[in-house]
Amino acid sequence: MLAAPQAAAAAPLPSAGAGPSPPLPSPEPRASLEDLVGSLFTDRIQRLRELLAVRSATHLGTPPRQASDLKVQVAQLESQSAQLENYLKGELATLQRARAASLARLKLQEAALQRMLSMMPPSMFPPEPADASAFAPAPAAAVGAAPGAADADDGSVGSPSDASASVSGQPPAAAASASTAPVKSGKPARSIALISEAEYNKIPAYIVNRTPCERLNQAISELNHLIADKYAIIKMPQNKMNKVQRSIYWDHKQLITPDIKGLVFVTEADLKDKAGWTTSEFKFDAIGRNVIAILRHLGRIREVRGGGATRIVLQ
Repeated sequence: MLAAPQAAAAAPLPSAGAGPSPPLPSPEPRASLEDLVGSLFTDRIQRLRELLAVRSATHLGTPPRQASDLKVQVAQLESQSAQLENYLKGELATLQRARAASLARLKLQEAALQRMLSMMPPSMFPPEPADASAFAPAPAAAVGAAPGAADADDGSVGSPSDASASVSGQPPAAAASASTAPVKSGKPARSIALISEAEYNKIPAYIVNRTPCERLNQAISELNHLIADKYAIIKMPQNKMNKVQRSIYWDHKQLITPDIKGLVFVTEADLKDKAGWTTSEFKFDAIGRNVIAILRHLGRIREVRGGGATRIVLQ
């Protein structure tokens, strides 16, 4: 604002004879500048007012309200989750109490059954064999021994079989080979006699199926082991049996028929399922079935079917 007068003072004055002086500048530029500045601020203020109006018209305050609504929903979900957790805890506690009560009732029932078994008369139980060793497998050295051979004195001249052989004209060696055949007695068989070489050579080849005699006798020994374990369970007092042994006992009793009463037998189910009651290694596989077929061919055993089970009865 001050620069304009100074510029006018510094300008050279016109001379007297120079003619008329030019007109002074009008003050309109200064007024237009003020109007321009004022209009700029006015426009800016107007735009701000329009923005405020737009903001109020579009409800920009809604997102905070939505956030508060989300917080309320999250709080409700957390409350429902806590209620569900408390409900599950209560159900678990109820199941644990029911389990404890069931176990207590089962123990009482078991004790009552044990008392009932102890009060049962001995006549209701099957007779027990006098000697448990009667069910043990026969040793290989004793297989086929002639009756009365074990009763001979060491200082005797010969066994009764040698004497009978000398009377009949047969040499002792021939009598010894003939004595390997199984001896029939009035008592039921408790074990299966092993197969001698003479018997093995007479078995048809289609039955033997290239199985050596030693392997067959090994399987027969394991079968005798299984029979001994089963009849050790049969003669056991019932109040000392576990669950598996009691099942073996009652299954055996239900399969006894009049034609095999008093005879020793096992079932195919015994040969297949041996878990928990025997340490026998007899396997009812191809070799095991072959052994059963050979023993049936030799007359050591017979099969009795009926009632959904196959009984292997010792002869």
